[in-house]
Amino acid sequence: MESNESLKKLMSENCQISWWDGKEAKNWSAFYDMVSESLSLPEYFGRNMDALFDCLSDLSWISAQNILIVIEHFEDLLSDELSGNPELLTDLVLLLSDVIQEQDRNAGFTSYPINPKSIYFCIISSKEAEDILRKNKIPFSII
Repeated sequence: MESNESLKKLMSENCQISWWDGKEAKNWSAFYDMVSESLSLPEYFGRNMDALFDCLSDLSWISAQNILIVIEHFEDLLSDELSGNPELLTDLVLLLSDVIQEQDRNAGFTSYPINPKSIYFCIISSKEAEDILRKNKIPFSII
């Protein structure tokens, strides 16, 4: 099935859509506020990358079966933090990729929920994101 058709099918099903806007999250505090609010993260969310991975790998508090995270203005995301860590966006993309891999690994375990959540990431038109994905050999589709 074509990527556009897959996205349309996903969005027509039991899906929660979360928007992350890089222009609204140029530093860590704003980023974690945005992520927490958009996904209604639990109070125990630790506001660090490890805690983000843990929460994105769980999502049990969300009633929807599918979760679509749309990231726009990727190149602005955490831009105030990049001077101290130029690989920050790469680290974030790798974390998101790890979440997908964790989801795929857990899908075959009998102890995993009967109806496990599926999480998807859509980065809106970003050459920088595309370069990071290609460089790290992370599979992706352009839609």
